[in-house]
Amino acid sequence: MEHSKNDEVSIRFYWNNPMTIDQMTDLVYNFFLEFETISPVLNGWCNLGKSRKDALSRKFENSPTYIKKKLLRSYKKEMDERGYSKIGYAITLYKEDIEGNGMSLRISTNDLKRLFTANCKFEYETTDLFDKETLLKILRCIIKHFVPDYGCVQTNSFWEIKQCNHLGWVSYTHNKVLNLGDKYIVEKDETGGNLIYMNHTDKFYDYDRVNDCLALENVLKN
Repeated sequence: MEHSKNDEVSIRFYWNNPMTIDQMTDLVYNFFLEFETISPVLNGWCNLGKSRKDALSRKFENSPTYIKKKLLRSYKKEMDERGYSKIGYAITLYKEDIEGNGMSLRISTNDLKRLFTANCKFEYETTDLFDKETLLKILRCIIKHFVPDYGCVQTNSFWEIKQCNHLGWVSYTHNKVLNLGDKYIVEKDETGGNLIYMNHTDKFYDYDRVNDCLALENVLKN
């Protein structure tokens, strides 16, 4: 499986849990309090702008007041009397890492089709920006705060051969009893979910072992 050093990584986690504006505000705020302490690279986000220059000039402030104001700016007209958005919420942020590569983070919910889904999506390039343990800390932080139903870490090369939101170099599934053998490491969280990644390798994006990842599909989707 060929891949580029600039292959883009996409970390996506999904959950089904309608929230009021205040609940969503608290969730985003508390997530960022921990997320930005994981690595210096994860400090100093900006609000997404019309251009790179525009984005870099609009710093994101992690405070409940600021987050709520940003959520209300887009969706205030779509709030019901209970404080729930009729269509969802979204915060999209941008930053550049120490090597000048772009990263984006989007936390969003959507109820347009009366089928509530929510997504925390984090994208960056597959440089040596995050070692294995740092990436695990990022994943554990997302799982801790969002309590997703499922999710995965993918790269563009992986997505091209298997377009599936359940499966990746690292996969997560909630409330499943798994016995996968010693090819995989399975970390259980306090809610009963399973974070699954390959054993016997120092790399998450181990392109020599893509078939081992693909073998998980039937387990995760059933």
